[in-house]
Amino acid sequence: ATDAASGCSDTSQVLIMVNDIQDALPDTAYSICPNTPFTLNPNGDPSLTYVWSPTTNLDLTTNGAHNPIITTDMDVTLDVTVSDPVTGCELSQQVEITVFPTINLVTTGDTLACEPIDLVLTASSDLDNVTFDWFENPDFSGDPFATGGEVAVSPTGEITYFVRATSEDGCTETGTVAVNRLPINAAIT
Repeated sequence: ATDAASGCSDTSQVLIMVNDIQDALPDTAYSICPNTPFTLNPNGDPSLTYVWSPTTNLDLTTNGAHNPIITTDMDVTLDVTVSDPVTGCELSQQVEITVFPTINLVTTGDTLACEPIDLVLTASSDLDNVTFDWFENPDFSGDPFATGGEVAVSPTGEITYFVRATSEDGCTETGTVAVNRLPINAAIT
């Protein structure tokens, strides 16, 4: 700055620090599968303070409040406030959670049989475009032995069949059908 009367000048510097915590915020909207755990903020910064509201259906301890896990079957709007405890900077935003429709898987009931029989296993949903994959193992590993809403089987012993339904949104639901054997208590005379 220059003094007009004396013509003297002097300079000074001011350092302005910008603490951008914008990248620590989650996205403003997510679409998730019903009752399937979903991490809300994988890029969250654990050195910042996160306050969520409401906290219903939020797991704030497994990953920490910077990356909570939500498990819900209903749409919800969350408010999150992120603050830097060092600088005092603070940002708030809303996060809209939209839950895809529930598959509502329905399977053939369990069956009792005295001898080997031919059965048709069925799986259905009240949603369109659901695929059904059938397995003989509970962990659904490997390739399914059959696909579709109706599957013919000929079990020779007791067995449980496992079905995985997948919606067009990529959500899944599982079910089982058990075939149990009744002993034949007959005496030959």
